[in-house]
Amino acid sequence: MFTKLELKNYKGLIDASWNLSKTKSNGDYKSIVALYGKNGAGKTTLLEPLMKLPVLLRTFTSQRSLMELQKKLTDNDETMNGQDVEKIINRLQHIRSTKIIDILKNSATFNSKGLSSITYSFLIKKEHSKNITGKYTLEFDKNGNLVQETFFSLVKQRNGKIFAIKKVNNEILVEFSRSAIVDGGFKKELISRLKQFWGVHTFFSILNGMESTAVNDTTFKGSLSDSIYTFYRNLEGISFAKDARQGVAFNSQILANPISGEITKENSHKLNLVQQYIQEYLISIDSDIKKAYYQFDEMSDDKLKYNLYISKNIWGEEKNFPFKYESNGIRKMLRLFPLIILAMNGQTVIYDEIDNGVHDLILGQIFSQIGDYMDGQLIFSTHNTTLLQTFSPSNAYLIDEKKDGTKTIKSVDEIKEIKKGHNIQKLYLSGKLGGTPQTIDKDKLLNAFKGISKLVKDF
Repeated sequence: MFTKLELKNYKGLIDASWNLSKTKSNGDYKSIVALYGKNGAGKTTLLEPLMKLPVLLRTFTSQRSLMELQKKLTDNDETMNGQDVEKIINRLQHIRSTKIIDILKNSATFNSKGLSSITYSFLIKKEHSKNITGKYTLEFDKNGNLVQETFFSLVKQRNGKIFAIKKVNNEILVEFSRSAIVDGGFKKELISRLKQFWGVHTFFSILNGMESTAVNDTTFKGSLSDSIYTFYRNLEGISFAKDARQGVAFNSQILANPISGEITKENSHKLNLVQQYIQEYLISIDSDIKKAYYQFDEMSDDKLKYNLYISKNIWGEEKNFPFKYESNGIRKMLRLFPLIILAMNGQTVIYDEIDNGVHDLILGQIFSQIGDYMDGQLIFSTHNTTLLQTFSPSNAYLIDEKKDGTKTIKSVDEIKEIKKGHNIQKLYLSGKLGGTPQTIDKDKLLNAFKGISKLVKDF
């Protein structure tokens, strides 16, 4: 769970610090974080580094998968049919990032002179009423090349350096604390791989590649310090959504893809269980929906293709149709469903523009019901001011830009003008808290439209 994010020379945020902890000292996290600000203020820029973490974790295994799939296509295997080829091509299209540079390129501030860095502070776990915290930093140059990677956490009852990896004169230098890697053989193999692959992949991505070939999880876990292993597992549990792209850390294929997908016949009964709750959820947000159910198409001896259908009142008549033809807003609401489940169950979810295409009142009603049941962390950007009446002032953050271009990120309860009983939504919309768009110059706006309209006629 994230407690702080610090950015240096990262796009438009030259020196930004975003405190997400409940208090300044104990490292506990806020379970719901809503980020507000005008268009272009940097909301997406702030969320990006959080969303990049799970993608950075998988570059090594993604590169391996890419090579295996490309080999299958070029081997001209006679046992493959058209459907097999289509599946491979589809999987290739979903492999987006196989190198760090793919993810970090264009992240450095334009014309910046120094290195760029991202520092994540987080709660790793609670142990005997004590918070075990950590700090993870990635430093990179203007082209997105990784220069240094460091990880700090508990070492002999105090926070210390677990590892540091950097590139000096084309040589990879690796520094571990004594307790970082428990097993000597594993450490030797890990250092060998770091010398070979670090810079193209991060430490944790290379670790991910080693786990994929490990004999079992017990051996893998026993080779690492508790802080490295627990943080690594937490990275796997980060989910995100941005525009049409989504990364859902669900072991369940059904919950990750509730609208359509493939399932084994042996597990098909699970769809009936999921169907009941999806139906309740959809009916709760749209009373015109009367029923939700799955239809199956047989694909092979052991596999089925499933599609979600709904029954809905349309102009006085109940009609059945595939859910994929529903309105964009309702489809967006179902997309939100599994992500909220993950955050409720103790995982971390980052969502850019959570309100895009969703009615203000519906989103407000959802959060008013689920807020007390959030065991994980849900961090999102929004323009939905209705939510300001739902959250505690400490859960809402404003990113504000001053006249000189510098930016501040504060939670509402840090703003001195806020007093108990104030209508935060009203104060925000009036511009008294900052983070709102400037008042439009109506004369210039009208002149722009009139001028271009006349120009178009002259063309």
